[in-house]
Amino acid sequence: MGITTTRAKYTQYGSYRSRLSTFSDMRSNIIQSKEILARAGFFYTGTGDLVRCFYCGGGLRNWDRSDDPWTEHKRWFPKCDFLNKFSDREQTKSENNVSAQYERSLQLPIYIGQDIGESGENTITLDPENTNLDFIIAAKAVLHLGYNRSDVRNALELCSKETTTHVTALQLLTKILQLKHILESDSENSLNGSRTQEIDDSFIEIEKENIDLKDKFFCKICQRTSAEVAFLPCGHLVTCQDCGPAVKYCIVCKTLVKATVKVFMS
Repeated sequence: MGITTTRAKYTQYGSYRSRLSTFSDMRSNIIQSKEILARAGFFYTGTGDLVRCFYCGGGLRNWDRSDDPWTEHKRWFPKCDFLNKFSDREQTKSENNVSAQYERSLQLPIYIGQDIGESGENTITLDPENTNLDFIIAAKAVLHLGYNRSDVRNALELCSKETTTHVTALQLLTKILQLKHILESDSENSLNGSRTQEIDDSFIEIEKENIDLKDKFFCKICQRTSAEVAFLPCGHLVTCQDCGPAVKYCIVCKTLVKATVKVFMS
């Protein structure tokens, strides 16, 4: 099941960003990519070219240009739990540079209601160039309010053409209303009054829905990536893979974290 029961020796470097920051004043005598070293679990010690794994505590120095951080980590510290849990995934990305290609070919389904069917009638396929968690959360928030699936799809397509970064549920709802010609001209004061109130009420409701969904799906620490690491024994799904190793006590219930497990979201 991929359960990790050991604890990191240097929890302050449990996240990728914290490890990467240690290389900011690194001398030029280390020739490996600081990004790959940090991804492989290493932080810079400040001495020569000595780096150390935040999880197992193993240190490596005297790097050659041909050395691969993942390979050397596995060669010298094969029992490192961080290495065994993440190395295959990260090394594949590093060696093949497939992450960008993967994002371009990715098609994530948005499921309506609780029943997940195999038919295309029950899914919305986002633009592969712009698919990210913000698009998914925004679409789910609007769908939960009862808006028509085809309207949401059309609005998503319009939003994806206008931005390559993210979209909020409020932006998506605005596009739906624009596409359905709900917003009338200022001359229709009486009609606009009631419709404006209806739109304002929808904005308030969908903003709350969007916040609730982000709180559910995003890492509670970095608020940037999806939560996919559950803490044991409490079982709370709290952090992403980068932030999880640095947590000693569950952020939700304050229970001591004795083990972690990767959760795959469908």
